[in-house]
Amino acid sequence: MLKVGKIDVFYGKFQALWDVSLNVGEREIVALIGPNGAGKTTTLRTITGILKPVQGKITFNGTELSKLPPHRIAKLGVAAVPEGRQLFEKMTVYENLLMGAYLRRKKDVEDSLEFVYQLFPRLKERRKQLAGTLSGGEQQMLAIARALMLKPSLLMVDEMSLGLMPKLVVTLFKVIERVREEGISILMVEQHVESVLRMADRGYLMEQGRIILEGTGEELLESEHVRKVYLGL
Repeated sequence: MLKVGKIDVFYGKFQALWDVSLNVGEREIVALIGPNGAGKTTTLRTITGILKPVQGKITFNGTELSKLPPHRIAKLGVAAVPEGRQLFEKMTVYENLLMGAYLRRKKDVEDSLEFVYQLFPRLKERRKQLAGTLSGGEQQMLAIARALMLKPSLLMVDEMSLGLMPKLVVTLFKVIERVREEGISILMVEQHVESVLRMADRGYLMEQGRIILEGTGEELLESEHVRKVYLGL
């Protein structure tokens, strides 16, 4: 479904990614792990079209994304949950959800609303509440739900668990598995390395802008480097 092939990405004169390649297949959960500053968020921003590779190619279901603007990429079915949530804080929960569906026909929106309300009943209860007044966990639910309103084929999630209580993190991981059951592929950047690799079909380890390891989730969990550096074993 998604093929990232040997991309180099710069911020001005600073090179952030070197020769990065990764794939996401249909109904797969793929983890992208690594330390802060490794280039994980840059990779997601490049896939969504916010950044452009100076070399290499990105394709989604056979369509090259590298030169498309972000709204065209979203319309193809690529949705992102950004790090830090980036909600419209002075708009209601309901209005934020509608913003996620801005590329869709009005008559198709109700089905998506029903779906996200089933995933997150709390959002239905708080649909008239301003997004900025929600708890951190509720805001993360809203960020995920807003992306799902696009009805994507690929959902990319950046640091879903950041700053959340462990109990809520477990709940959100279960939501991600439910989303996959709906036929949506998922690319996750995640600091909870063990949890995401246990759930993921495959994973990539990124350090200093390069992919240095790849394999199944189980293979990465058994990697001596991952166990020593990221799991403290």
